[in-house]
This record gives sequence, structure tokens and C-alpha cells, in this order.
Amino acid sequence: MALSWVNCAMGTSAEGLDRANCQPGDHVVIQGAGGLGLCAAALATYRGAAKVIVLDRLPERLSLAARFEPITRSTSTSSAPPTPRRDRIMEPPTARAPTS
Repeated sequence: MALSWVNCAMGTSAEGLDRANCQPGDHVVIQGAGGLGLCAAALATYRGAAKVIVLDRLPERLSLAARFEPITRSTSTSSAPPTPRRDRIMEPPTARAPTS
């Protein structure tokens, strides 16, 4: 029996996680909280990722991402230079609310 994906976002997300060799206990960072990013977050959680962090520059997308239980943290990438963004990703999770 052949397996067919529900939609393009599901197939693209699954392929990306396969190529990244996402395994139970992994920490996953997803750039973008649109349809594709949220699908990738859900699939990473399904695959057993211990921590899922979603990045986006749009507050309304981060607000939506924060509603999903598996997402450890959602954070803005709007104006921060790379080093502070990396530091933000690496810090331990605190509250589940979106932060900037």
C-alpha cells in the first residue's frame, strides 16, 4: 500500500525532518510560524522531539504558535542580530507565552 501525504506542507515538513534525521529527544528549531512551520513543529513533536522552538518575525504568527502544546518557545527574529537570537534559542525555556 502506498502512502500519500495529506498536503504539500506535510510532505515538505516530513522530508525536511527525515533529511535532518529528527529522532526522539532531539531539539528542533523551526524558522517560520506559517502553515509549513506549524506543520513541521507538529511532525517534530510526533517524532518525539524533546524541544521545539519556532522563530518568526510576525507577532500574530508567534501568538498562534504559542497555542500549540508541543512548542517550547516562540520568539521574534525581526531585528535582533544573529548572536542574541542564538543566545535566545539556547536559553532554558520559561513561560510558554510568545516573547520578543
